[in-house]
Amino acid sequence: MPGKTYSQRLGVITDEQFQAALNRFNLGQFVRAEAIPSGMWGQNVFVSSSEGKYVLRGQPHFEWQFPTEQFYIRFLHERTSVPVPWPYLLDTTTDIFGWSFVLMPRMPGLQIADPQVQEQLQPAERLGIARALGENLAQMQAA
Repeated sequence: MPGKTYSQRLGVITDEQFQAALNRFNLGQFVRAEAIPSGMWGQNVFVSSSEGKYVLRGQPHFEWQFPTEQFYIRFLHERTSVPVPWPYLLDTTTDIFGWSFVLMPRMPGLQIADPQVQEQLQPAERLGIARALGENLAQMQAA
């Protein structure tokens, strides 16, 4: 089956490749994938399966990128109540995509980098977001 380009960085990915990645971690049957219009240099794709919603992260900039991210996400998960995408499932093999990849839970909420979302935020909501970010930063610094 022909694939689809979800970002220039990741190139063409087939449904079969998504299924193989989900199989690697027993995450159910592939339903669909969606390109993510912003952020992280085109490394991420939203992936839905029969078991949940995930982010596939691929084509690392350096071989240490994903292991380092996994270390810090685990650290924050274990030592704070800051919301993080845990578990951060890392596969360092390259047999599925030609590069290592991560599958992690898709975080709930709005993407506040989206200009359409920003336009709809009321001043009280903006203040609440700033407060939550500050509280999270304080927890991260304390850890």
